[in-house]
Amino acid sequence: MSFLLHELMELALLISAIAVTWAVPRPAWLSRLYNRIGRAFGYNPQYK
Repeated sequence: MSFLLHELMELALLISAIAVTWAVPRPAWLSRLYNRIGRAFGYNPQYK
């Protein structure tokens, strides 16, 4: 039972972290990280 509760808490933390990430403006380093990931997958955005 406690194992299931632990898994549910981790899932809730992950979902809340994703929600916060999409809700707040992205920091510059996060945008650079996304751009780097995008270039790795062949997507090349405008890079300032």
